[in-house]
Amino acid sequence: NTIAVVSDGSAVLGLGNIGAKAAMPVMEGKAVLFKEFGGVNAVPICLDTQDTEEIIRTVVNIAPAFGGINLEDISAPRCFEIEERLKELLDIPVFHDDQHGTAIVVLAGIINALKVTGKEKENCRVVVNGAGSAGVAITKLLLTYGFPNITMCDINGIIGKDSPNLNWMQEKMVEVTNLENKMVLEIRLSNFFSIKDEVVLDMQAASIQTKKAKELEENTFVCGDERLLKTVAIYGANASGKSSLIKAIRACVGMIFSSHNYNENTIFAFTPFKFGGIGKPSTFFIRFLLEGIEYEYSFELNKVEILKEALYYYPNGRRSLVFSRDETKGPDKKNIYEFRSVIRRPMDVAANTSKKTLFVSRASQMDRDTAKDVFRYFNERFILNYFGYNSFSVERLLNENKEQFLNVLRIADSDIVKIDSRHENKVFSTAVIDPADNQILSVEDIQKPQLVITTYHRNNPDVPFNFFAEESDGTQRLFNMMLTILDIVKNNKILLIDEIETQLHIKLVEYIIGLFNKSESAQLIYTTHNTYLLNTNKLRKDQIYFVNKRDDGSSDLYSLFDYKDFRDGLDAEKAYLQGRFDAIPYIDEQTDNFIK
Repeated sequence: NTIAVVSDGSAVLGLGNIGAKAAMPVMEGKAVLFKEFGGVNAVPICLDTQDTEEIIRTVVNIAPAFGGINLEDISAPRCFEIEERLKELLDIPVFHDDQHGTAIVVLAGIINALKVTGKEKENCRVVVNGAGSAGVAITKLLLTYGFPNITMCDINGIIGKDSPNLNWMQEKMVEVTNLENKMVLEIRLSNFFSIKDEVVLDMQAASIQTKKAKELEENTFVCGDERLLKTVAIYGANASGKSSLIKAIRACVGMIFSSHNYNENTIFAFTPFKFGGIGKPSTFFIRFLLEGIEYEYSFELNKVEILKEALYYYPNGRRSLVFSRDETKGPDKKNIYEFRSVIRRPMDVAANTSKKTLFVSRASQMDRDTAKDVFRYFNERFILNYFGYNSFSVERLLNENKEQFLNVLRIADSDIVKIDSRHENKVFSTAVIDPADNQILSVEDIQKPQLVITTYHRNNPDVPFNFFAEESDGTQRLFNMMLTILDIVKNNKILLIDEIETQLHIKLVEYIIGLFNKSESAQLIYTTHNTYLLNTNKLRKDQIYFVNKRDDGSSDLYSLFDYKDFRDGLDAEKAYLQGRFDAIPYIDEQTDNFIK
């Protein structure tokens, strides 16, 4: 029933490093609090050393006389190591008040504040102003509790990979905070599928000062010094090359995901432009924001090997090389590659990177931090299509977004008024051999959790329906699509969708686009044929792109913003169908010729 209140006087309240003797009154006060409010005896112990190992050794040596250790007012980052090491070494509780006590109080206060304001934690942005021991512990606890969007600041502003003087714990926190600050700025492609010459998809908002553009300001968001677009629509005739653009982006991002596994017999999953592009390199370039820092990543390749690759970034507003690669300067790796001091032991990675493999992909696999950051950006933020979830994720997403799901179903003209979910244990229908002891297990011994979703309809809300067995295929498809979309919108990711209206009513498509435009900073790139959406009352001119097939069969990409004479208020749908922007099929309407 006795606690040791231990300090080295290095971070006392707001007084800073005042030493062991001056820290004694504060430690005595803490001992009084233990006795008064907890009925626990406490002894103030101020150590006249700030050596991490000496503090750990001293506390371990005196620990047999105490039932718990309360660390107090020890500066970061030493406090993190001392706490973690002592927890490993001792069999009694180790509590660091500046971390754990502060975090518990903050979380308790926020829980009550959410109740008072009627807000949900998933929709809140949290800023932790301070990245010391308390700030780090608060952030850890809030993340554990389920706050997805947390930004940490120190004296220099928002902390990121390139913030000066980060300690090891702050570097770890950078991996899990400020996650929304990861956006696409620009994509360039050449010689992929029907794309011959370079095309540019620009996600930066143009400087449009019209009244209409200001009314649609919510379709954009500010990130750092950039104003970016939340949605971009791509129109064009069949076989014009809209899908080529999406396929090319998916193929290039797929290389980042998978090229570290490619072997000598691998042929890359794309086709160069066939009317003049065979034998010429294909190029991919993307500009994006990662932790508030702008990056430029690019590579050139043919069907069987990587030719060039480069990564630049702007840590202080100035372009700086991370690495570059030019296989034409080989075979010596020292001639092929150029590095700055960003990636640890880069030549070890280069030595393991064949012409089939992107350096970024291999470096991420070999645990190199900057490369891992780039890989995670594409893996976690850049979503290439609708995707599946495991049953527990489905249940979580459904419970977090139940009202949105019901709203979407109402728009789809469904009469579902209630939807519930739960997991039930389902026994296997056959016996199973346990390989450990070669014994046959009974079906009751092995159970598998199964997601059960139950719906209720307006006509008789007391009658349950099995969602997977009794609802229509269309309703189930819509449900699965919305799982992806709501996750992306809430977590500010990027989604690519080809022909967004497939299997969806136009009102649902309009609703989905509206979700992105009303989001904080989620981005949607989609192709479509539906001219109902071609409305300058809902989309800015720089949000509308066209793909047109040139005479040589290649695809051209351009924006409605390029048409300077097209004024706000004019009917974009009518103008498009009349052929003013090209990118439509020209059909001989004399059907008699076809019949003959």
